Amino acid sequence: MSEPVATSRTGSALDRAKALAARVEGQRAGEGSEHAAAARCTDTQEEGRLQLSLGLRFEQLNESRYPMPNSFARGGLFAAVKDGKAPRAMLREKTIVTTSQYDILYTGDQLNQSDLDVLMALLTHSRERPLGELVSFTAYSILRHMKWALNAEGYQRLRESLLRLQRAQVQISVKREGRRPIKFAGSFINNFIEDDKRPICADGDNDVGRSHWTLRFDGELSRLFGDDQVTLGLWYFRRKVDGRMPLAQHLLSFYVTHKEPIPLTVAKLRELSGTTEKNESNFVIRLEKALAKLVDIGFLKSFRIINDRRTSSMNYMVHVERVDAETVARLARAERDARGRELAAPSRLAA
Repeated sequence: MSEPVATSRTGSALDRAKALAARVEGQRAGEGSEHAAAARCTDTQEEGRLQLSLGLRFEQLNESRYPMPNSFARGGLFAAVKDGKAPRAMLREKTIVTTSQYDILYTGDQLNQSDLDVLMALLTHSRERPLGELVSFTAYSILRHMKWALNAEGYQRLRESLLRLQRAQVQISVKREGRRPIKFAGSFINNFIEDDKRPICADGDNDVGRSHWTLRFDGELSRLFGDDQVTLGLWYFRRKVDGRMPLAQHLLSFYVTHKEPIPLTVAKLRELSGTTEKNESNFVIRLEKALAKLVDIGFLKSFRIINDRRTSSMNYMVHVERVDAETVARLARAERDARGRELAAPSRLAA
């Protein structure tokens, strides 16, 4: 089974980045104000780095990690709602609740954590290409990476998610102290082409290794991948929480972007999750189960929901403690080794 095409053209991007840096040095020599020159240097160097592939910009990014802009995780853009047979809610310029650093407006089918899985898997596979260049892959390779079903059901689930990500229109503003905000307006995927070579027969639908896709990310997405705006999450954790517990998936996305999470109220977590759960008692029960799941998989060391019976359950404070960095590093190595063995093993599904 061959993996997605990942021929790199990062050399040209690197040349562009070096040229930008050289241009800055020339400008600096003629500047009267060292402070102004330094500011321009920083901005231009950042612009140059954003043209590089994610693999070049983040040295630790590999098959065991996924690159996630914090703006995708610190709010309800990818909501804690289950996959289902019913059509997704259609949103039009809906204000997405997020933490105070971001402003997000969204138009399109409501996205959930399964859609975030797909987006992160695609970004992981295409990490050697600058955003905006063509990426080719098989349905099998993406489904296997996410540990989704390798059959017609998994294939259809993947295809529907790609369509949602392509139709989506999002406006994201990232606030920065002392600087103008980073702004992005567009879609996640500009377009994609499906080349389905599965045989037309009773077993053909499950032959997902014969379905190839080519897509192009919106190149301007790179604006959201600044060094201080991205978290590299572990697939080790991501794969252990599936769509049956979307709140656990969302909490994993949210807390992975915080090394030392601050206590938040139950109400705030519900608001940020984008859940449709209206019953307060039911949400508290779901929240406890979701946090317990994150402890069970080894992502959280512990959690506490401070039950103050003098106030509403929505005002209970939630405290979580993440596992230490050494443990995360050990799990990352284990995940990388397991992925290597998986890639080396022969597959009955040939691309």
